[in-house]
Amino acid sequence: MANSFKTVTFFVSAFCVFSLIGAARYRPPHFFVEGQVYCDTCRTQFVTKVSQLMTGAKVRLECTQRDGGKLTFSAEAETDSSGTYQLPVEGDHEDDECEVVLVKSSKPECEEIDKDGWGRTSAKISLTANNGMSTSVRKANPLGFLKKEALPECPQVLKELTIQPEVALPTPSKNPGRWRPPLTLPPESSSTSLPLPDLHHQPCGACGEHGECCVTFAVFSMTTICCTVD
Repeated sequence: MANSFKTVTFFVSAFCVFSLIGAARYRPPHFFVEGQVYCDTCRTQFVTKVSQLMTGAKVRLECTQRDGGKLTFSAEAETDSSGTYQLPVEGDHEDDECEVVLVKSSKPECEEIDKDGWGRTSAKISLTANNGMSTSVRKANPLGFLKKEALPECPQVLKELTIQPEVALPTPSKNPGRWRPPLTLPPESSSTSLPLPDLHHQPCGACGEHGECCVTFAVFSMTTICCTVD
């Protein structure tokens, strides 16, 4: 009886030990989201050589379910002296849509968030181990606050990028899918008709009443051309 009790105790203890080892080895997926925040000093809504990285800006990472939009994860971070933030994330979010959004600027003269224009106000991130990426670090696109007034050197900066600042972009409609760029037709050519086939290398059909050989071919429609048989 005593031996049976010792045997049962041994197996129970061994089971508990292996369970603890397995639990210690298992770690849920862990990711790091990294990105930068800058001051858009030219109000171009993209990074230029005069853009300024922003220290102390706040961003938030949000993950929501694709079906239903329920919030599954949320975390905030603040940029360091290099304008860089890092957000640790636990768990796999394969079925979620995750994005980093701007929260608060650290510069009163550069705190505008253009939510109605063409600019990037959020950065989407894939937080799953099933996307083929071997690293746990996810790089987010840079996000920028708009400066109240563009710097005086911005026109020259845009000129170097072959962008004319005086030309305004079309105002985005509520349904951007309906907007299409104007169609540019190629210049008219002096010779727009298709070349006719070489009759001397075409098989002849039935000859006409005047001894000519008739060839029928198709260009835009069936056409018959007759040539006199030598």
